[in-house]
Amino acid sequence: MLPSCIKTSNRSCGAAAARCMSTAAPAGGKIAFIGLGAMGYHMAGHLATYGDAPPLTVWNRTRAVSDKHAAEFASSEVTVADTVREAAAGASFVFICLPDS
Repeated sequence: MLPSCIKTSNRSCGAAAARCMSTAAPAGGKIAFIGLGAMGYHMAGHLATYGDAPPLTVWNRTRAVSDKHAAEFASSEVTVADTVREAAAGASFVFICLPDS
């Protein structure tokens, strides 16, 4: 069952989702973000910079993009996963932002 704050549409979804997840995620939980393209990179960035959000694990098909994201948001707890499975393992929330082609 999703918390009501996740079901609600919100224009600033990155920050709103992070706020919601900080209260809905179990202690020790994490967020996984799969796909750091034109949209995903910035969405994951909002999740990484929200102060009370759980730790973030990112994965992208191109490892250099994941490494760049982790370096850019190094002040936050961002981990780069080697595989999608590794990113999603143990995550309370998994965001997937992939192209349809």
